Amino acid sequence: MLLIDILDAQMPGDQALGVPCFSKVAEQALLREHGTLAARMSEFLEDFASETDLSESFFNFLKRRDIELYSEFREVVVSLYFTAKPVLAALGEEQIPLFPRGQSLPEINYDLLESVYQRGSIWRPLNKE
Repeated sequence: MLLIDILDAQMPGDQALGVPCFSKVAEQALLREHGTLAARMSEFLEDFASETDLSESFFNFLKRRDIELYSEFREVVVSLYFTAKPVLAALGEEQIPLFPRGQSLPEINYDLLESVYQRGSIWRPLNKE
C-alpha cells in the first residue's frame, strides 16, 4: 500500500466534472516541497500495515498516534490539491485577470478641462453659526 494510493482514494477526482485525482496534480509538489513530511507519513504507513488488521482507516490510526503530524499533513495535502490550477479550473475558481489584454484608456484632451480650472472653486463655504 502506497501513500499516494491512499491520497487518490481520498481525493479521486471526478472525470465527468473534469476534476483530476490527487496524484495527477499534486503528487510531485508533495514530494518536492514536503518530501520529509511524505517520508514520515510513509513510515507511519508501514507501522499501520504491520500493527493493524486494516479495518481501521489509515488516517484514524495516524490521528490516534500523532495528532499534530496528522493535522500538518492534512493541511499540506488539502492545500496542494485545492490550489492546483486544474482543480481550480474544474471547480470554476480559476484566477484570470480582470482585463486579460491590459487596461487602457484613450488619451485625454486636457484642453477640455481648462474652462473648469478657470472657473475656480465649485463649493460653497459652510455657514458656521
